[in-house]
Amino acid sequence: VRLIDDILDLSKIESNTIKFTYSNYSLKSIMKDIEKEQVVKNVPEIEIKAILPDDDIYITTDATRLKQVICNFINNARKFTEEGYIHFGYTVDSIHADSVHVFVEDTGSGIPQECQKEIFDRFYKVDTFKQGTGLGLSICKTIAEHLQGEISVESKVGKGSCFSVTLPFKRQAED
Repeated sequence: VRLIDDILDLSKIESNTIKFTYSNYSLKSIMKDIEKEQVVKNVPEIEIKAILPDDDIYITTDATRLKQVICNFINNARKFTEEGYIHFGYTVDSIHADSVHVFVEDTGSGIPQECQKEIFDRFYKVDTFKQGTGLGLSICKTIAEHLQGEISVESKVGKGSCFSVTLPFKRQAED
């Protein structure tokens, strides 16, 4: 069922039959919603926590699809993290102040350098023994592209990984 859902999701996105509904959202509010959902699935050995800056920012996005990407990153991190933490949040790029960096960082097993290029390809799995269809990150990449964002990963074997999406945003004038 999961495989069928993933294939349907991917094909709907790629064929532009899936609706993206854009509105202005508080990024801090989106992250706090995700944190509340994740607390329900708490594992004592892993701290799952939103790391948020003091300043809230508002971005024009499809909140449901952005949450799907972040939750997929977190669910993947859960599969490969036995202890330590999974932190997620956002930072505003100080150099490129017209973009925001949404991230999920973990202390999991990490991804070998030679696998990092293919990690966003369909059906690609670093560990074939772990659950999953190998479509989640491909779906995330496609969603990120629809949101005019860029997806990336930094990882070290034995240290953990950091998946991120860099999204455009325009600063709102202060009232």
